[in-house]
Amino acid sequence: MLVTTIENVKELNVEEIMNEIKKCNYVIITHWGDFHADEVTASALLNTFVEGEFYTIRVPHQADVEEIKSKVLETNSNSKVFVLDVGRKFDSENLYFDHHQFTASEMPVSSAGMIWNWLKEQEMINKLIEEELDEVIKAVDENDIGIKPFKPGDYAWVIHNLNSDDSYKHKKQNIAFYKAEKLTSNIFMKIKKDSEAALSAQAQMEKLESFKLDSNDEFEVLEIPDNMEDAKSLWWKVIFNIPKFDKVDAIIRHKPETGEWSAQTVALKDDPFAKRGRAIKVVDPLPENIVFVHNAQFFMVAKTRDSLIAYLKENFK
Repeated sequence: MLVTTIENVKELNVEEIMNEIKKCNYVIITHWGDFHADEVTASALLNTFVEGEFYTIRVPHQADVEEIKSKVLETNSNSKVFVLDVGRKFDSENLYFDHHQFTASEMPVSSAGMIWNWLKEQEMINKLIEEELDEVIKAVDENDIGIKPFKPGDYAWVIHNLNSDDSYKHKKQNIAFYKAEKLTSNIFMKIKKDSEAALSAQAQMEKLESFKLDSNDEFEVLEIPDNMEDAKSLWWKVIFNIPKFDKVDAIIRHKPETGEWSAQTVALKDDPFAKRGRAIKVVDPLPENIVFVHNAQFFMVAKTRDSLIAYLKENFK
């Protein structure tokens, strides 16, 4: 992503800007001056979930956005132009995403929420990403349209404090905007990659079958083999999406690096600090082949699979 600020449409004639626009699939037009969480987030969403090269042009709030957009398309007719948080127009079909012409009740989203909804409509967001980011985007919207002010430490507070000390020193502010957008894009990209790995984990896990340690047990155990790397790492993210594992309360995994085996209890979906079923009791002293049992009763490590299963049968109540 490249960022520039212009004060009038004539500046688009600068050869350097023209050459960059020619190379980009997409151009973002947004406002200059102080940046906020909404247009930074909207820009980061586009840079993360839309494939292609982006060029961002920051313009005066009252600039003739239509003239600037026309000049961009004249330079590169194949480019798509997103107008974010400026222009006083909301028309998603033609890629205008401004909310300032509405009251909060008329349009309870900011440019971030507008882009988020557009990405969903374009089916660019999978279910896991949606679950992860819905509340984040909602918080950005509520802050920007005046429903809920940010508090120190909030995401919007972080973005606010990334502005330079003089937002009209354009070169300095462009760098600040780039850093803010890059920070957010990196977070979104991590969520995107994790969601793709989690979907792979779910597909892997759906091939497995759980088992009971004892025929009288209410709950079951699921063992994830070594060749299912995504499932071994991200089972906790998707196990709630697999109905046949509703009674699984422990996951068993091998640790090839050490040759050891681990057991971990499954948390409740809405409370990661509460166990779904049984707790792993701590025996003092530990049996010979048992390496570690967490005092919180949710994790243990054993030297062999047999010793792990034997310990669970005795101490998983």
